[in-house]
Amino acid sequence: MPEYTALALVSVAATVLLARALRVRLFRTAQYWLALGIVFAFQVLVDGWLTKLSAPIVVYNPEHHLGVRWPWDIPVEDFLFGFSLVTSSLILWERQKERNMTPARPVARGEVPEAFDEVADRYDLMVALNPGYHAHLRSSAEALVASLPRVHGPDAPAPARVVDLGCGSGASTRALLDAFSAAGRPVEVVGVDGSAGMLRSARAKSWPPGVSFVQARAEQLVDRPDLTGPGGLDAVFAAYLVRNVPDRDALLRSLRAVLAPGGVVVVHDYSVAGRAVPTAIWTAVCWGVVVPLGWLTSRRTRLYRYLWRSVLDFDSTARLMDRLQTAGFEDVRTRTVRGWQRGIVHTVSGRRPAAAR
Repeated sequence: MPEYTALALVSVAATVLLARALRVRLFRTAQYWLALGIVFAFQVLVDGWLTKLSAPIVVYNPEHHLGVRWPWDIPVEDFLFGFSLVTSSLILWERQKERNMTPARPVARGEVPEAFDEVADRYDLMVALNPGYHAHLRSSAEALVASLPRVHGPDAPAPARVVDLGCGSGASTRALLDAFSAAGRPVEVVGVDGSAGMLRSARAKSWPPGVSFVQARAEQLVDRPDLTGPGGLDAVFAAYLVRNVPDRDALLRSLRAVLAPGGVVVVHDYSVAGRAVPTAIWTAVCWGVVVPLGWLTSRRTRLYRYLWRSVLDFDSTARLMDRLQTAGFEDVRTRTVRGWQRGIVHTVSGRRPAAAR
């Protein structure tokens, strides 16, 4: 038997034996087979490109494998190794969870700031490993700038007053600054977050004049005239925030109250409700990538397991738009991103009516 083929079969046998030895019943779960199917789909795309015989990047010695290539020119042994790699990782992950006799208590919506404190020193690393994260924030920030009314004089426009609600370690704040700079518009941004740890990370970065950070919960913004000013805010940017607030309707009503007439709110968040394919992709990515990376970077997974569940429980975009309209916003609209996160990451925006109601 060719060497590569023999090693592939040994890896499969070893993986199955590992599952039996550790008593992990992974093969009985639908989530595992769904995740494996998604992994194989991506493997076909990548492996097919790497091994195509017309212009191979990876070359196999024909003496070392069976010579069966499908689909395209992919040696079938590659799929056996893919199964072993992914499955053994999940087996060890499941075993580690079972060994925690006192697992961390799940995060409740009202405890999210404290959960972020636990991972604040490694959160930027997690964000850096998320493809498209910064680009998606920038896209939503650009939507905010584009919808912001020019209420100031054209000769000497005053800076727009914007609150970055749930600013975290400052990624959304940076997206706002870049979007306003690209549009040639001055801006003053106050980053507000309930997590002291995340704010420490934000303040440690370099910021231009006009940027400040304040610790407060999102629900407290309406009671902070020092942050909103006498005339109200021009805009509120809420990235990955509304999903985590216990009373979403009350929050949206309070945001309308702190906006100046004609001011805008832009909500940037995950939402998969009512969409089977995005839901499946979200679950596979969370348990196959996000949660394991969370453990590797911080040795903590409580927040990332909450992230998975909170997105599944969150409003559909249609429901979120209804909430905005009920809270008194008009011109409510939504859009999603491009690429594999299409139908998962969304921008939802609304405007406070210019005339009082």
